[in-house]
Amino acid sequence: MIISSLQLRDYRSYEKLAVEWPQGVVVLVGRNGAGKTNVLEAMVLACTGHGLGSFRDQDAVRHGAGGYTVAVAGAASSVPFNLRRSFQLPDVRALAAEGPFSPPANPAPVVTFSPEDVYIVKGGPGARRRYLDELAITAVTGYRRAWLDYHRAVRQRNELLRAVRKRLSPLADLEPWEMQLAVQAARVHSGRLRVQNALAGLVSEAYERLAGVGRSLQVTYRPDIVRWVDAGADLSLSAAPDHRQEHLVEAYRRAYESTRSRDIQLGVTAVGPHRDDLEISIDGLPARTHASQGQQRTAALALRMAQSMLVEDATREQPVICLDDVYSELDDERRHLVTEFLMGYSQVFVTAASREGLPSSGSKPLYYYVVEDGLVRPLTI
Repeated sequence: MIISSLQLRDYRSYEKLAVEWPQGVVVLVGRNGAGKTNVLEAMVLACTGHGLGSFRDQDAVRHGAGGYTVAVAGAASSVPFNLRRSFQLPDVRALAAEGPFSPPANPAPVVTFSPEDVYIVKGGPGARRRYLDELAITAVTGYRRAWLDYHRAVRQRNELLRAVRKRLSPLADLEPWEMQLAVQAARVHSGRLRVQNALAGLVSEAYERLAGVGRSLQVTYRPDIVRWVDAGADLSLSAAPDHRQEHLVEAYRRAYESTRSRDIQLGVTAVGPHRDDLEISIDGLPARTHASQGQQRTAALALRMAQSMLVEDATREQPVICLDDVYSELDDERRHLVTEFLMGYSQVFVTAASREGLPSSGSKPLYYYVVEDGLVRPLTI
């Protein structure tokens, strides 16, 4: 996929902007606060229907304006597309789409990296679960519905646990809800395990290309349910699909049954996919505690690059890559390796505070754009 143009009106720091993009690696250079990340976010928003981080439409409206508009044009497999998103205060949204994509239900393929992604590696399990879920929604049919149904079932069971504790509902009311919860938990478990199996080789390949030959990155799905089943239980994907799903459902049902008394006291469901983790190791050691900041950043980037491969396999379309401040905290060798890796994509957008320390070129030319004073213009070298 290629994004050929971007138009903004009253979006964050931009009153009005129209810019055309080339294929290849585009480097947006500007001081901190110049609006580089805003450009990336606007393209991601138009393509996917979601901004970066904890995005709120109201916060994206330029100060003093009544709303914003973002629009991108491009082509995917030679089929042109136009995507436009408008927002008017206090809370009115309008979406327009021409071509093969219709976000957010059918987004254009875009993969992003931001400095906060390092917390996938060094932060708590919540960030790693979100990463797994993001991939599963793209790669596993029906996963989004399973995820939504599971979290709805957890909330309903939690409400019933508190009602039983207060003697407002009988204990027997829990059993049918727990069976429904077990079914949804097993679906989420299966989806995440499928993603981990597909991800393992891709992550290893991406990290070796980014960090250098001989370095290895491993990812292992650690479902919370293993604490509550027999040590010899098979929770893998090795069994036939029907038998595997039945086995998982029964494992979760028994776990909810065995923790019922404690959960009633706590008023929350203490076991299930909402407590899963993804173990990330570099050269056999836990990356969260044993890796340097540069290694953790490289690992986070490898996870995103592996995601791009998974997205391409699932959608049959190479995604556009948007990388915010990817070069910071990397030494010269890793910056060169990152640049060479990015050359394999049809289109990449990278932000940087300055050209100092950046690779001057790779196997293909880099296209530099200066971001300053509300303008984005090509830099002639």
